[in-house]
Amino acid sequence: MELNQAQAAVITTIDGAQLILAGPGSGKTLTLVGRILYLLKEKQVMAQNILAITFTHKAAKEITNRLNNFLSQNEELPFVSTFHALAFNVLKKHFAYLGLNENFQVVSDIERLSLIKILLKKHASLNLKARDVDLAITKSKIGFEITPSETTNPPLPNALSNLLEDYQEALQARTWLDFDDLLVLTARLFKNSPEILDHYQNLFRYILVDEAQDMNPIQAHLMDLLAKKHGNLCLIGDPDQAIYGFRGANINYFLQFQKYYQGAKILTLEQNYRCSKTITEATQALIQHNQHRLAKKTWTTNESPSLIKVTSLGTAWQEANFIINSIENLIGGSSHLNIQNAKNYLQKIEKPYQFNEIAILYRLNSVGRFLEKSFNKAGLPYQRVGDIGFFERTEIRDLLALFEILTWEPTTAENPNLIESWERALRHFGEGIGEKTISSLKQIFMENPANFHQILFNENSLNFGPAWAKFLQKRNKISAMINNLCISKQLRFIMDHFALKTYLEDGTLKGQNRYDRLLEFLNIASIYDEDLPNVGRTKIWDQVRFSRLDDYWNKEREAITLMSVHASKGLEFPVVFVVGMEEGLFPNFQEKETLEKTEEERRLFYVAMTRAKERLFLSFCEHRDTFVNEEIQQTRPSRFLKEIPLNLTDQQFTKAQIRKTKTKEASRQMTLF
Repeated sequence: MELNQAQAAVITTIDGAQLILAGPGSGKTLTLVGRILYLLKEKQVMAQNILAITFTHKAAKEITNRLNNFLSQNEELPFVSTFHALAFNVLKKHFAYLGLNENFQVVSDIERLSLIKILLKKHASLNLKARDVDLAITKSKIGFEITPSETTNPPLPNALSNLLEDYQEALQARTWLDFDDLLVLTARLFKNSPEILDHYQNLFRYILVDEAQDMNPIQAHLMDLLAKKHGNLCLIGDPDQAIYGFRGANINYFLQFQKYYQGAKILTLEQNYRCSKTITEATQALIQHNQHRLAKKTWTTNESPSLIKVTSLGTAWQEANFIINSIENLIGGSSHLNIQNAKNYLQKIEKPYQFNEIAILYRLNSVGRFLEKSFNKAGLPYQRVGDIGFFERTEIRDLLALFEILTWEPTTAENPNLIESWERALRHFGEGIGEKTISSLKQIFMENPANFHQILFNENSLNFGPAWAKFLQKRNKISAMINNLCISKQLRFIMDHFALKTYLEDGTLKGQNRYDRLLEFLNIASIYDEDLPNVGRTKIWDQVRFSRLDDYWNKEREAITLMSVHASKGLEFPVVFVVGMEEGLFPNFQEKETLEKTEEERRLFYVAMTRAKERLFLSFCEHRDTFVNEEIQQTRPSRFLKEIPLNLTDQQFTKAQIRKTKTKEASRQMTLF
């Protein structure tokens, strides 16, 4: 393991509290893994005494895989986990102390949204979207340190508070917990049962938290509790990349760490191994406009193949065509495209790029959906990430629904959203089964959720006609055939017998992408093939629920990536386009503009720029279709573009070619600077 001087210092400074400022491309994960290995190999710390916390299942898996490369099969691994998986394990062992049902289930984000939608029908006067309520519930919970009276958030409006009470009652009636409950209840357990807290404090003597700038108050509180006895808490992250304030993360804990831990050491990783010199200097200049940050100066020895290209286009359609033309030039021409050469935009590329080396990033998913139309028209291979989670996609949910109803056994704990699985399966694959039968099943479930399956398979209790009897017979036959197969073969069998390939592939690129995602799911599930079928099923369901932030981007797929900036966090590409660099789009303020929100938007742009290794394209439009009353809105370039030094950019402006539609006047800035 080759390390620079700063990385070596981080790895060998292990006692007490440390704050590691890790800039983009600085080898953060390598250093974190090196630190764990140093504890194990050099300091002879037992693996069970090390806790490494991440935010996603994917990140935890990457750390574990890297550790396995340096450890023998006989050597024990430390506990590498997400916050929620750690809390789940604690509560499963000590459920009785909180009066929880031993068989409590954790609802996934999808299941929680479904429940909120049901409750919104009762609270229709609120006139809110389910996702807005979902976010409000999270913010109301994560501000609780131990009890509701200790919340750090302002009180909720009465009507919304009533909905929250109904939501909690619905969870309790079904012995369900959501992700926020896992954290809140674990903190409550530690407060009410000091002997349990003492056990975990002695168990986890060295604690490392990855991406610590994104912790919310309850997560920070849990780490404080665990580290209080031995004081060996290491936070590693970059406050300049803190981009989740909208969902409750609080950067102040990271910024004020030395206030909470007197004598805490601050170490920095400033060498950027990812970005070119031009991109590194540009991003450093940008982020220095933020007031609330810890100073660090990133640098690199990487060469710069080109300046940052800043391009003004007339309309969003012209912007899309510019991107497509530029990509043709970047890949050296392609039979996929039937477009004009891009020599007016770019110098000839000496070394052509591959499709999977190019990413298009945007602030709002609506921009991504617009670009997708152009990519489909041009025949460009692409994958779009970030608009919706991998396990939330329709085709994945359909397969999971079939998997759920086909693998249920009398001893299986009920899936919190079991009725939705039956509803999806019957609606999409139950030939001849109508809404009346589905409504009847939903009513049975609402009245008898605990005994739903027993009623379902009692031949004397239900009589929904021949179509229902035929589907149930098919279900029982397939269930018996796949029962002893490994997980990936079970899923493949289901895909084949319900003809999902024919169902999804409609001759379009979008249809092919949908089926490809099912194949990706088979690959994900195959890691559990060596487990017994019932064990493998439990593990895959746990992964579905606890992979809430994972998007399962496939870096090996030969396709351009269309991705929201939030979804791009932690990734890198040789070529990056950041589109829609206009006031109102980027920065984007859902509510009143404040200094805090402006700085988070700037950090988000910093993240977008630092995904690029070699070439970076920034574009904005003079006019953009609002998709409301066919209006085209005049726009202004993003304020952030002014914060990039002129000598680092190559600017091009094109005249607008506007379709003959209504034009809404707005203040206009004709030039960028």
